[in-house]
Amino acid sequence: LVSAPLDKIDQVIENALGLSTRFFGAERGYVFQVDLEGETLTNTHEWCANSVEPLMPKYQQYPLEQLPAVLAFDRHAIEYLHFPDVNTMPEAMADFRQLLIKDRVKSILLLPMLAQGKFIGLFGYDCVESSRSWSFEEITLLKVISEIFSNALYKKNVEKQIRENEERYRFLVENINDIIWIFDVDTLKYIYISPSLKRIFGYTPEELMQNEIAVHLPPESLKKVLDYLPERLENLRSNRQTCYTEELEQICKDGRRILTELTQNWVFNPITGHAEMIGITRDITERKELEEQRRLLELQRQQSLKADSLGRMAGSIAHHFNNQLQVILGNLELLTLDKHKSGNANKSISDAMRATYKASEMSSLMLTYLGQHQTEGQISNLHELCSSQLKSLREHLPAAHQLILAESGTDQKVNINRDHFFQILRNVVTNASEACSTNSGIISIDISKVPTNEIPLKHRFPIEWVPEHEHYMCLRVHDNGRGIPDEDIYKTFDPFFSTKGPGRGLGLANTLGFMRSIGGGITLSSRHNHGCTFCLYFPIIGETHDRPLQTLKGSKIRSRVEMILVIEDEEMVRFITRSLLENFNYKVIEADSGAKALEILAALKGQIDLVICDLVMPDMDGWQTLEELRKIEQDVPVILASGYDQSFVMRGAHQQQPQAFLSKPYNSATLQQAIEQALS
Repeated sequence: LVSAPLDKIDQVIENALGLSTRFFGAERGYVFQVDLEGETLTNTHEWCANSVEPLMPKYQQYPLEQLPAVLAFDRHAIEYLHFPDVNTMPEAMADFRQLLIKDRVKSILLLPMLAQGKFIGLFGYDCVESSRSWSFEEITLLKVISEIFSNALYKKNVEKQIRENEERYRFLVENINDIIWIFDVDTLKYIYISPSLKRIFGYTPEELMQNEIAVHLPPESLKKVLDYLPERLENLRSNRQTCYTEELEQICKDGRRILTELTQNWVFNPITGHAEMIGITRDITERKELEEQRRLLELQRQQSLKADSLGRMAGSIAHHFNNQLQVILGNLELLTLDKHKSGNANKSISDAMRATYKASEMSSLMLTYLGQHQTEGQISNLHELCSSQLKSLREHLPAAHQLILAESGTDQKVNINRDHFFQILRNVVTNASEACSTNSGIISIDISKVPTNEIPLKHRFPIEWVPEHEHYMCLRVHDNGRGIPDEDIYKTFDPFFSTKGPGRGLGLANTLGFMRSIGGGITLSSRHNHGCTFCLYFPIIGETHDRPLQTLKGSKIRSRVEMILVIEDEEMVRFITRSLLENFNYKVIEADSGAKALEILAALKGQIDLVICDLVMPDMDGWQTLEELRKIEQDVPVILASGYDQSFVMRGAHQQQPQAFLSKPYNSATLQQAIEQALS
């Protein structure tokens, strides 16, 4: 038994049982083993004389609690049980006695099997045909046999557990997604790498163990590792920190870079004396991508809230700003009609009017940022438009800067306002030039058709933009300048944000507004000191599904106008409009709200020749007022006035339409033109 191989121990025990049972004059010899939980006994080995029935099938996983006598062995209360006549067993063993009588046992000898001081089973003999008593010398010898059996079975069970654990560990190591490894710090070589390496990196363990670590570490990662080795080695020697977790970029066999998480435990190998890292590497590329997506979604949510707030603020400012400009411009124009003013006054008034128009342009730019300033587009080829502006753009760049337009491989068209396109092209090119150094700068422009799934989600503007079409024309402007810091990227298109000094910062904001107004978008990518790339995406003709703007409907032609109803909630704007109209000899009736206007129109039905109605008013806005006016008098001409852009105002489904639109601030000439349009 001492030299028997593991797979032969059971057979040797059964042979030994047969020899010893016959030698000691019994008809049945057996071994019972306790399970790992110590709850049941199982008859694992048995030898029986030919005339005796085997009991091994009967005693499988027999509850220990039903054998108090056996439990006494477990408690080390007795050394053995010896009953030449089972009928003489004490009353405390009545259940056990009945069990033996039922099995036709006449005499029994039971010895405990112990290993490492622990009860692991029973070794015993039964006499069935006749009674038998065993001498003290025989029992002493049988104790030795029991010990030999115990040691053999313990060895077998321990080795079996070791093999099972090894199999489980091997299965775990070979099938786990993580990579388990041991690294010799002194030689900078891997000692062991688990097979899962190939699934993640494409290398076999042998390939990495035979190569330098630079094979799978990019330069920046290799530097990081080599930099921290001395410090961590010193920590190990001084019994300080020995466990570390870090993120590290690594290179796969096919050249892909993945982000990994390394958990290391530093130890000294007692055999070699070398410092070693025992570690686990986990591919966290997908996890990091999901985290980045969550971060982007949260950032987009925040940016969307900010954009919404900025939009409401800019729209409100533009509306009120234009109302005030209307008052200023109207008063200035009234002064020009004063025949008693001096020549110097004429110049002052003219300068003030120019400044007012300039301020009105600023209001228009704010509406452009919101995507609410839209003009009629033309079907155009982006490459041809860019090519037509190259000379002009180059003239405004520093002499050391180069502007290159790549050839285009597509002739697909877009529908845009060319003047606005030229302006945003100048904005982006100027921004690229200013980002380049004063000594040199290369700005490249190329145009291509891209599928929607290739438009990056990261750094996409407007935040709320979701591409609706299969393809877009992409205008790409790249520079080799200093780039945009990460913390500034989401501020790039904010109104008045600039890193180039005060008084700037509407160019890119209005570029974004223009792209928003045509249903397009912008993506931005940048690396520090490696330049920046703006990609502008334009809907392609044939793939757009924009709602057409409502056309202005004509009404019954009126040959002359005598009385005009002006509906305006701002008193000063109302006064200026009245004054300008009266200068044309019109009779004017004022209403400060839609409800008041309805009362007037109902009272003077058939006498009002024209209505000028403000769009933004409390309680009842311009569209609601227009609809109610038409219920009273269907063919009354109406001019809708607003500080917002006409194309933005006229979007949407409105049953009743005005005959003309008046954009604030307006002068007497544009007012008269609107009246003529409404009556034509």
